[in-house]
Amino acid sequence: MVSVSRNYLILDVFSALPGITYKNMFGGCCFYKDGIIFACIADGKLYFKADAETRSLFDTYESSQFVYESKHHKITPMPYWELPEQILEDQEQLKTWIEASVAASLRLRKKHKVKSRIVQTLPSLIN
Repeated sequence: MVSVSRNYLILDVFSALPGITYKNMFGGCCFYKDGIIFACIADGKLYFKADAETRSLFDTYESSQFVYESKHHKITPMPYWELPEQILEDQEQLKTWIEASVAASLRLRKKHKVKSRIVQTLPSLIN
């Protein structure tokens, strides 16, 4: 994918779509739809959130996964995949992909909350 800028996405791509907001973080920028994170920019690339249900969309385009490297050189794959350029250029397809990424974000959030709840309740089972 061609390098994208935060300003281009904010002013030209996402401005026509209702409910899209952004927040600068981690040296990049994250995008939200009605308060749900669905995308981020890292190293000039736009990544959309994906899970097991939406990963095949990205595989079709041979998209690469966002991988975070810590200052101690630990590599951590993140649940974000590079958005194909042709999707970015088609507003109707872009809306569909945003909806799919928001849904993936909600499923991942639910999965994470369930794990957290289990971890928090285990000590009470021992006593």
